[in-house]
Amino acid sequence: MKKNRPENELLLCCARTYLDAKNSEKLKNLLQKDIDWEYLIEIANLEGVIPLLYWNLNTICPESVPQATLSKLKDNFYATTSYNLTLTSELLKLLELFETNDIPAIPFKGAVLAASVYGNLGFRQWGDLDILIRKQDILKAKVLLLAEGYETPTQTLAKESKLLKFHYNYKFYKFNDEKNIFLELHWKIATKHINVGGGMIPFDIDIEPFWQRLELVELSGKKVLHFPPEDLIVILCIHGSKDRWRQLKWLCDLAQLIYVHPEMDWEMVIETSKNLGIKKFLFLALLLINELWGVSFPEAIGQKIQKADPVVKLLVSQVSKRFLFTPGTPTTKLEHFLFRFLSSAPHSILHFFLLYTRSFRRRIRKARNIIYFSVVPSGKDQEFLPLPKSLSFLYYFVRPIRIIAQKDEFSKLKKFIQRMVVVNK
Repeated sequence: MKKNRPENELLLCCARTYLDAKNSEKLKNLLQKDIDWEYLIEIANLEGVIPLLYWNLNTICPESVPQATLSKLKDNFYATTSYNLTLTSELLKLLELFETNDIPAIPFKGAVLAASVYGNLGFRQWGDLDILIRKQDILKAKVLLLAEGYETPTQTLAKESKLLKFHYNYKFYKFNDEKNIFLELHWKIATKHINVGGGMIPFDIDIEPFWQRLELVELSGKKVLHFPPEDLIVILCIHGSKDRWRQLKWLCDLAQLIYVHPEMDWEMVIETSKNLGIKKFLFLALLLINELWGVSFPEAIGQKIQKADPVVKLLVSQVSKRFLFTPGTPTTKLEHFLFRFLSSAPHSILHFFLLYTRSFRRRIRKARNIIYFSVVPSGKDQEFLPLPKSLSFLYYFVRPIRIIAQKDEFSKLKKFIQRMVVVNK
């Protein structure tokens, strides 16, 4: 079995809000090893889990961490918390603005996820604001945002028309001396087609049923609309899958959501994912958090998950290996291919074989054509060197010579061969 770096194990161990006695002991044992702290901080930053790394190290065994390293992590944690508070304040201001102007709006990801799932705005890294509104309210919301000092890179009406037709979000930004805010207004969870493994695949999700099941959650002392846990888990799976689970942070979101909602209606979760056509992506995500952290599920649900498509399990193996052994690295070509295959329909072992071997078969076909073209005689060979019928088999040898002789530098060879044939006649 491949030997893992202690830093990689430390990262996974700390990528959660709570460590039980067993994992606390594991963390202490790992810290007895020679730790490359610069590498650990680098991969934690790339995977978006520095706040959780700091929190667990500082809570469980601060004495085992170099003081300079702990101070660096602490500064990062409080800077993240301060920035997140700024973003949250702006988010609440925008939600109030939309409510005043009769625009229903749902904050998702970012602040509301940190508050409702992690219970602490400082526990999750994010960089922008995401608000879901209905498509018919986009232009009305745009006018309000421009009046608030926001700008948009979509400057022309033609670009705006194209964006509304083919995309699923509208980007805005506001820069000043106090803060830089990036905002995305969404009217869908994902675009109609996404690029997976070099190919465009359908990923059109009907968002309307989610609007019918909203509930109120608390964000910095105020009530805001949000998705119930059964819908949120599906949305997180869609988001992570369309981006090929590039960051560990997204799987942490999922694991933490399940941890704080033991009453989850799993039958509803599976039914919703089935209706949306993304059950395989749900099972992929659940198998991943089970593989990485041992997250458990009710027995009946666990049995269904374990019966997942073989390609899902192969993809689980590939993605989990990346997080276990090479965190902070991009998704592999094989992962790209498997995500693309998993997103295609219909799919089966035969389809997998055909898709996987398509490029190989294309190369075989090309090689076969080259060989055929190089060896099998044609009328041009007869024109190049007329032979009696009894010697026609020689055209298999004449053809490559004729092809070479077509080049100017071989014209003398061509004339010599022709003279030799005439003499021998």
